[in-house]
Amino acid sequence: PSENRAKGEYEWNHYRVTANDGVIKLAVNGKEVSGVSKCTPRKGYLALEAEGSECRFKNIKIKELPSTNPKPEEICDVDVGFVSLFTGLDLTGWKAGDEHKKHWLMNDGVLHYDGRCKAKDPNLWTEKSYGDFEMICDWRFPGKPIKMKRPIILPTGETSKEEVEVLDAGDSGIYLRGNAKNQINIWCWPVASGEVWGYRTDPKSSPEVKAGVTPKVNADNKLGQWNRFFIRMKGDRLTVKLNGKLVIDNAHLPGIAPTGPIALQHHGDPIQFRNVFIRELKADE
Repeated sequence: PSENRAKGEYEWNHYRVTANDGVIKLAVNGKEVSGVSKCTPRKGYLALEAEGSECRFKNIKIKELPSTNPKPEEICDVDVGFVSLFTGLDLTGWKAGDEHKKHWLMNDGVLHYDGRCKAKDPNLWTEKSYGDFEMICDWRFPGKPIKMKRPIILPTGETSKEEVEVLDAGDSGIYLRGNAKNQINIWCWPVASGEVWGYRTDPKSSPEVKAGVTPKVNADNKLGQWNRFFIRMKGDRLTVKLNGKLVIDNAHLPGIAPTGPIALQHHGDPIQFRNVFIRELKADE
């Protein structure tokens, strides 16, 4: 801001925001103080932000300006029915006992896990069960990485005898439909995140299944940065995108239960989650 125009505590302030052709300008209490250009997306939804402090709004009005015809890639995704699995404040909607609540801590929309939960089942499970769904989940390892030797996983899903040195900051995962076998791995191995450990390492799995649950590409961001999973579970078929790249393509998970809860995995390492959304699929989707 070019100057401080905000009034004191308990006084009302007036914002006038103008957004036109990718340019946003803000006037505070009658004077323009900031702005930005070349915004993307240029068309999308509006939100009142929550950061944990009390705030009040009134006299919210909008006037739509003539369209400047943004390109499709400049328009945000349309709401297709995703709902948040996080309240942003607490563990409502998750099976969390007193021990879980000491270690799985929600703060400003981010779930911080210290890796130290001592409950009989330290994983964090949803109260609700899900069948066919699409899920979005952001995650990152906040810990300091250390150098470790990790085995190479071949494209076939077989584990090579060769090991390489990597930076390792932890291990976790997402359990699907109530079973640890259906785990989408979050880790620092050379094969990268997205691998389905329980099916890849099952001696009863066919070569096709093992290859299908092995990531096709390493799409992890640098350690300490946020990553985003897009997970689609339909019948016994799983697709996973990581940071926009396809890592698991319609993999077959034979014998997977038709429904079950989802869990964020305890593996003894600190990890953070945010922006966890789910959309239950209809039969024809």
